[in-house]
Amino acid sequence: MPEAKQQKIGIIFGSSTGNSENVAILLQQSFTGFEIELWDAAHANPNIIEQYDMIIFGVSTWGIGDIQEDLTEFIDAVDVDELSRKTIALYGLGDQGTYRESFVDALGKIYHLLNKMNCRIIGKCSDEGYQFDQSEALVNGEFVGLVIDEDVQPGLTKERVKNWVEQLKNELNE
Repeated sequence: MPEAKQQKIGIIFGSSTGNSENVAILLQQSFTGFEIELWDAAHANPNIIEQYDMIIFGVSTWGIGDIQEDLTEFIDAVDVDELSRKTIALYGLGDQGTYRESFVDALGKIYHLLNKMNCRIIGKCSDEGYQFDQSEALVNGEFVGLVIDEDVQPGLTKERVKNWVEQLKNELNE
């Protein structure tokens, strides 16, 4: 039986405070058996998308539901046809204590944008363990990707990342 081709994964994040970058590093460390490269959207050429079998986008929510600016600019500049051929996973950061009415809304906005491009999006997660009132990232009772709250629940980040990576590996094989 031929050996499966190793997936090449690009993690592209928008990070103003470093939290999205720190999660990207944790993801890279947790994804054993895959070739992973990290890109800060502020300094990445949109043509890098072509190099990868899978793209993981990381976004933080600013203020009341705003997307981190660097990632928005990056996605707007990407070739839609190229992106639509990729498997996509998403992670988002937010503050469920201060922003209960718009918790990780940027994650939901990025999801809806990519979903319109007909991308294969994997990695949805349960909303169990979070305390919030409303979120654009909640679709059909699930978050559209991994949700991290470094403000209220920093002690859960490593476990959530580890579990999500295992989920993604399983979904990639489906």
